[in-house]
Amino acid sequence: MGHSSGMNVTLDSQQLRVFAAVARTLNMRVAAEQLGITVSGVSHCLKALERDLDCRLFDRTSRRLALSPEGVDFLLEAEQILEHMRSARGRVRSASSWQTGSLRIAAEPPACRHLLPAVLREFRESFPHCQVALRSTSSHEAAAALSDESIDLALAVEPDPTARLRFTPVAEDDLLFCTHPLHPWAVRRQVDRADLARRKLIVPERATPTYQLIQSYFREENVTLESGIEVTDECTALELARLDLGVALVPRWLAGPDLESGRLISFAVGRRRLTRRWGILRAASHPVSFPEDLFANLCRSAFRSLLHQHDRAARDGEKEAMPLPQA
Repeated sequence: MGHSSGMNVTLDSQQLRVFAAVARTLNMRVAAEQLGITVSGVSHCLKALERDLDCRLFDRTSRRLALSPEGVDFLLEAEQILEHMRSARGRVRSASSWQTGSLRIAAEPPACRHLLPAVLREFRESFPHCQVALRSTSSHEAAAALSDESIDLALAVEPDPTARLRFTPVAEDDLLFCTHPLHPWAVRRQVDRADLARRKLIVPERATPTYQLIQSYFREENVTLESGIEVTDECTALELARLDLGVALVPRWLAGPDLESGRLISFAVGRRRLTRRWGILRAASHPVSFPEDLFANLCRSAFRSLLHQHDRAARDGEKEAMPLPQA
């Protein structure tokens, strides 16, 4: 395209819309009707745009209108610019509407206590007037709440695919055995397979995705676990382990402070890590808004910081533990 040398061209959005409409229809009258302006207005916009760009965009005859080679090239650029403008306008409108909107969130208790305070503090800086309702609940209960539309999104462990929910991953953590320092495992500094099969563990309740992950992991290790205490809150599992009421299976980042202080001793669950994925859950039909996308990114950043903060302390607590022998 032949722009004048040194010319700083500022493109007018109305001119771009007129050009795109005429380029699609190759008929100024039809384009004028679509845009709600006069034919003379369409002609004026095209001439002004060609003058600004210093090139001919259409080949005109008495019978037909056709795009020039320069017009064909510019149409691709014009459509991209218009799409960016529509996208930006939509994001701004979405953000504006959310300044006084509401967001209903559910999350598991440990995430509510240790992760979301930092996330919500950052979120409120961007949307200070948005009303936020936070519900502390288990992942499977959050999935049910999404299905009946009583919440907008949930920060939860990845559900079974049959849940038919949209899952956006934000982080991955892993689970450890955690015991009181006077527990037999801590005294012996090892976990043997026979004892593990007999030992009653403190685990999440059966309906949760985490419980299913635990059972699947140990089936592959040819170990049948016997649940001693089922809890809805992993913070409760840690408290029971501190009281020497059993062996808790809890995430590394949650146990970090207890391991660092020596209140608990950790053991790797086996030669393979027992990992799970956290993410943002939404109903399959729920559109993703700009504020919800921001919330997911804040959760991703906060989780990364939390995992890094407690990872070293937890790993230090594992150094003397013997991994689960292979079958």
